[in-house]
Amino acid sequence: MDWLPDDPRTCLRLADAVVTLHFCVVAFIVGGELAILAGGPWRWEWVRRRWFRLLHLGLMVLVAVQSVFGVLCPLTTLENELRWRAGQPLEQASFIGRWLHELLFVDVEPATLAWCYCGFGVLVLCSLFLVPVRWRRERSPSAR
Repeated sequence: MDWLPDDPRTCLRLADAVVTLHFCVVAFIVGGELAILAGGPWRWEWVRRRWFRLLHLGLMVLVAVQSVFGVLCPLTTLENELRWRAGQPLEQASFIGRWLHELLFVDVEPATLAWCYCGFGVLVLCSLFLVPVRWRRERSPSAR
């Protein structure tokens, strides 16, 4: 990763930004699924939007496939590289960096995580049928 900066302070800031982005991706996947499941019965139209559902499904499939094949998430790899370049072990990360890292990374076997990710992926797939995607825009009465 020769394109990364050499300045330790910049690397630390970028590492914290990467772990924050990683947390946001996880929050989008988990929170998005909760919103979809709640939004179906409550008739929230935004949970049926094509772009939202395709992004949500795509991210979940990516996570599940990576875990099945034992591929480390690119965000994890990038964060680790940045912390290494800065010469900072995780224990010395900023408060936010440590806190988000503790939320994201649980100490379980990779196979267990793969099963959990795949199970959640099945739930995401099932929600496509439980709360169907709106593939076409509905025409307004004045457009007819």
